[in-house]
Amino acid sequence: MNIMKLKLFLYFTTFLVGIQTYAQTGVAINTTGNEPDNSAILDVSSTEKGILIPRMTEAQRTDIVSPATGLLVFQADEKEGFYYYDGSAWKRLDTGSISGITSTSPIVISGGTAPVISISEATISGSGSMSAADKTKLDGIASGAEVNVNADWNATSGDSKILNKPTGTSPGQMLYWDGTAWLNVASGLNGQVFKYVHGVPTWCDGNIDDLVIGDAYKGGIIAYFLQSGDPGHDSEVQHGLIVTPDDIGTAQWGCNGMLIGTTSFSFGFGAANTQAIVDSCSEAGRAARLCYDLVMNGYDDWYLPSWEELYRISINKDVIGGFHNSAYYWTSSEYSQLNGREVRMGYSNHYYYSKVGTDWVRPVRSF
Repeated sequence: MNIMKLKLFLYFTTFLVGIQTYAQTGVAINTTGNEPDNSAILDVSSTEKGILIPRMTEAQRTDIVSPATGLLVFQADEKEGFYYYDGSAWKRLDTGSISGITSTSPIVISGGTAPVISISEATISGSGSMSAADKTKLDGIASGAEVNVNADWNATSGDSKILNKPTGTSPGQMLYWDGTAWLNVASGLNGQVFKYVHGVPTWCDGNIDDLVIGDAYKGGIIAYFLQSGDPGHDSEVQHGLIVTPDDIGTAQWGCNGMLIGTTSFSFGFGAANTQAIVDSCSEAGRAARLCYDLVMNGYDDWYLPSWEELYRISINKDVIGGFHNSAYYWTSSEYSQLNGREVRMGYSNHYYYSKVGTDWVRPVRSF
């Protein structure tokens, strides 16, 4: 054996010393003589060196014919990095960093103390990434504005639809889109239903047969349903009294020293009483006149109730709402030249008071 052949033999023998082949398990490459792990077809061990994956350019990578799923290479130009073939396309094994997690508690949407996560800003604003410039544009959205998430957003230019969102002023308000902007729908009243009327969402009165005292109906609040024996009662059709949603203030009864003489104490005479007072007394700003002149929620037939009408209404005061507890309210029933009749909320006593004194006023209309 000549010297050249001897050298080749020694090199080959040295190589085989580091490789142990086991037909039933796999191949181990190490300097310890350990067998390969049972789960590995190739078990490489070293504390000084690594494995060098094939290196190539992007063009060389894309020129590989019929790459196997899972094939791994290192691209050394353009976007350097490890690429693997997923069965249909080459994918880059990207790297990134998450920093600023100051707690070991789970990341939660609300409640407790959530860790802060910061992600390094992207240098290129493209699909699926955000640049520092994009963040600045988002930070510029004013409080009370809203991003239409259904709109296409160009991440490079930052173009997006910003919608000015109105703020509510009372419970129950909703928003609707009128084709140009978001608008508030005022909150409805108890018992009303939500309907689409001539292109505008609108609160409407429900069917009277389904409504109860305290529900909104025809300009006000249902305060009383006519009972058998009441003037105008109809067993087939609901009728009753409606009051304004709130008091309209305080006023004098008026016409002090003048006897109207034709007003009634009884139920069903409030409208006639009010007409008689207005016809006989020209004083402005008095209780009956305020009710007679009132136009509210599209209705102008309000009147000052008679004593018995207001008393029956007062029984339901807590359900109706808007009344001042234990306060005195004027009725259209006259007591004398100097006094008018009043009802005290929560009391059944018969009261009268000087016509120049002031009481609360709550207009009524019939339906």
